[in-house]
Amino acid sequence: MARRTAGWWGLGFVVLLLLSAGMVTVPGRGATVQAALGFYRENLGLILVAQVIGLIAAAAFVLFAVELQRQDWGRPLLRYAGVAVAAASVVTAVPVLWLCMAASTVTSAMLTGLLVASDIVDTVLFLAIAGFATAIAIAARPQWAKALALAVALLSIVRAVLLIIGSGLLEVSAPVAFLVLVLVLSVA
Repeated sequence: MARRTAGWWGLGFVVLLLLSAGMVTVPGRGATVQAALGFYRENLGLILVAQVIGLIAAAAFVLFAVELQRQDWGRPLLRYAGVAVAAASVVTAVPVLWLCMAASTVTSAMLTGLLVASDIVDTVLFLAIAGFATAIAIAARPQWAKALALAVALLSIVRAVLLIIGSGLLEVSAPVAFLVLVLVLSVA
């Protein structure tokens, strides 16, 4: 029963995250002040709904990681790494929600700062994902699971570094690789 529970939480996380990400993509630090302000003002409701769904997905991810750890995977590191990913995910919502609340009164400097903060917390999220994938690689028994987890960890670290230097490279492939890892673990 526990294996199924972990699988269902993992599948729920993937569906919720895809739904949230598919609803809206908020501008990052590369956007102009006017474009970002216009985007937030025009899409306020949609952004808020997407963020709430993302926060629910973070809770589902914690339950997924806890259930995996309860199984034969056993190591508390897996649970802690899962909580770190969820916490980092929650923190990524802060600049976005702040911009939603202040969209009508935000100054150019504050907007720029929040867009940069958004990229910084995304960096933290990808480092947390790398930690989770590494914990999976340590705990997994099948070699294919170890290899997949290590590939996700590497992609996540590279994505974090690229975010720091302002590159959009791996913007899609690193998150998709993470979702594939969760999906494969959920089905397995």
